[in-house]
Amino acid sequence: MLAEFAAAAVARLDGDLQDIVHLKIYAGMTFARIAEIMKLPQGTVATRYRRAIQLLRDEFSRELL
Repeated sequence: MLAEFAAAAVARLDGDLQDIVHLKIYAGMTFARIAEIMKLPQGTVATRYRRAIQLLRDEFSRELL
């Protein structure tokens, strides 16, 4: 059940955020590799990843409380 909730929460992220989370968590890629693939600066990828993780934390907090 938790895995389904997590997958659904990731699916609700905006396109770039969702792509970064998939590449980082599920594919195990580095920020450098993700930046290369997405043609973005590495700092931008890291910032978007942190933003996505915070959005997911917020959603989990709301759901689990």
